[in-house]
Amino acid sequence: MLGSPADVSFEGGGPHEAMSSLAWIVSGGIGMAAISLVGSVTLLLGEGTQRLLVRPLVAFAAGSLLAGAIVHMIPEAAWERSTSSPSPPGRASWSP
Repeated sequence: MLGSPADVSFEGGGPHEAMSSLAWIVSGGIGMAAISLVGSVTLLLGEGTQRLLVRPLVAFAAGSLLAGAIVHMIPEAAWERSTSSPSPPGRASWSP
């Protein structure tokens, strides 16, 4: 029978190993929250600096969204391609 939940670990270590995992999780969460606040920090900058930063930041955001959408479609396209029957030359293999 196992003792307290702190005695259980997935890789054979003791409670100290689980605590370091918790520390990584918490620090990662805090780091991601800090990164997400970068957009609000730009509101504290002067108007001239904001004008210089707005276009590159909007372009970066749009590019990130497009890249994420395309990267998430790749497995779907590969699966569709691997399960469809071969099409004759010169014809697309799109199916509704």
